[in-house]
Amino acid sequence: MSPWPESLYTFEQMWPRLAEHAHLIAIDLPGFGHSERRDDLLTSSAMGEFVAHLIEAFGLKQPHAVGPDIGTSTLLFTAANHPGILRSIVIGNGTTSRRLTSPRTIEAVQCRVLRQTTRASLLPQR
Repeated sequence: MSPWPESLYTFEQMWPRLAEHAHLIAIDLPGFGHSERRDDLLTSSAMGEFVAHLIEAFGLKQPHAVGPDIGTSTLLFTAANHPGILRSIVIGNGTTSRRLTSPRTIEAVQCRVLRQTTRASLLPQR
């Protein structure tokens, strides 16, 4: 997912190296990059549902997801509201709402998603 206010092309230079190790799908969240802007999709919870629908529409089975910036809260909502839909998430440099930082939500995300990220990185070490 793209960081605000950029598009998915922010990470274009990384794609060839990542593609050596995984199938990639890059998306612009609603209202970002080249995607349609709809006011009803501009909240983190709505974007989380958008991601869940994309996963289903593409027939993906527990994908790994990377969500910097606005993608942080988006993926936390996806993971919290759809347990087991994601294999792992990489998030950072984003903000979130109080609801997502409650001990109950953090525990749910840790148990269902973050616990599974202890595997070695997909990319070779430099």
